[in-house]
Amino acid sequence: MDRSTTFISYLYLSFLALAVAALLRSTIEYLETGKFGFSAGDPIFQALCVCSFAALALSRYFASRLLRCSVCGRFSQDTLIFDEGPSRRFCREHLIERFKQEFTAWTEKMVVVYPSLEMKKGPYVYEYRTMEAIPEKFLQGRIGRLFQRALSSIEGRCARCGRKATVAYFGPGNTPWEPITISGKQGDEPGGEIPASFQVTCPHCIADEVCFSLSRFEGVFSEGIVLPHDGSGVFISRLQ
Repeated sequence: MDRSTTFISYLYLSFLALAVAALLRSTIEYLETGKFGFSAGDPIFQALCVCSFAALALSRYFASRLLRCSVCGRFSQDTLIFDEGPSRRFCREHLIERFKQEFTAWTEKMVVVYPSLEMKKGPYVYEYRTMEAIPEKFLQGRIGRLFQRALSSIEGRCARCGRKATVAYFGPGNTPWEPITISGKQGDEPGGEIPASFQVTCPHCIADEVCFSLSRFEGVFSEGIVLPHDGSGVFISRLQ
């Protein structure tokens, strides 16, 4: 952050601190006398100004440290969630890099649904769910049964490179979306017309396609990308 930006930021904090202090002092005065009003030279008002500015400056400082990529230090709201240990914040570049590393190293069988995030807005989760963690009501539906069949069909060699096959891949264009509202928030979920066709492949051959969609997402992964863990499962962009 350059000096001019820093100066403007602290100037803004100063005005905000004055407003907060004035509001607090007026409230105190009203509670004591039943009237609003105080002088700029009031020691209580001045003390409130100092305390308000200090609190705002500290909040800004800690927020700027928390919302930074753990690799390069750039501002970021994207989070990568590991099975063991705390989640880590990354800029989009390093998020994709680490995701690809973990994704291609996974050896358990998994269904992978192309994220289709190129035109999505708002916070989203691209998450891995083990079959045991998927709600039964979802598994009993058409899409759930399709995913179970796809997972049980993984065997032999990758259709692209000949490596051992570990993925049933529903690629670009296979996932329609339907708008939903959850707890007052707008989002999307897979529609009911996912085609029954998929490709048996390996994570190495589809990693770049998946990462392309993740990198093109204009929103933030503030709720995180959940990495593979605990056995066979499904990678999908939000699963209710």
